[in-house]
Amino acid sequence: MKITIKVIPRSGRQLFSLTKEGVLKCYLQSPPEGGRANKELIDQLSEALDIPRRAMCIVQGATSRTKVVEIEGLVSIDEVWERLGLGLQKTIV
Repeated sequence: MKITIKVIPRSGRQLFSLTKEGVLKCYLQSPPEGGRANKELIDQLSEALDIPRRAMCIVQGATSRTKVVEIEGLVSIDEVWERLGLGLQKTIV
């Protein structure tokens, strides 16, 4: 499964939220330099979804704020929203 995530680096907090348009946003504390924000994103997803980091990878947007992350082992987008505590179904890539 692939999901699109808008990343906000250097935000001073760590959380997931949805925009009015239904876009998943991830606020990160790390700066975007040296791949630190990408690593933090994968770490946060791994912890929130309770799946190993090796089951996820950024397949598009490694140097952009809008990223596409491929996640192995989850059956539906509903399961992603539920595990992130968002409870709303949104579109997948």
